[in-house]
Amino acid sequence: MDDKLIVEIMVKAKEHFGRKELAEKLGLTANQVTDISAGRAALPFVAALKLAELLQVEPLPLLCANESLMEKNEDKKTYLKSFFAKIQMAHNLYYVNYTIIVSFHPISESTVLLKL
Repeated sequence: MDDKLIVEIMVKAKEHFGRKELAEKLGLTANQVTDISAGRAALPFVAALKLAELLQVEPLPLLCANESLMEKNEDKKTYLKSFFAKIQMAHNLYYVNYTIIVSFHPISESTVLLKL
């Protein structure tokens, strides 16, 4: 996990929604959005949850990335990174298992016809 991951996410969200609209959606001021996008501040907890909901992503990895941004204690930062890696592994394993299950599901005749 990159220390500036939450900054990258906020920059992309700001580009997509605009600073003012993003601020409204997250319950922040436009200046807070600017500070977070510049890496000078982290998202408040509720705003981070709202961002995850807005982006339709799991909140836990986003919360880890957010917390890591301002964490000064290297042991805590290392823990957050290892926790983030575990979450990624679990998600990857889920998707691999899901793909395997879907791959072995019999294809119906209508599916084959749609592909032709």
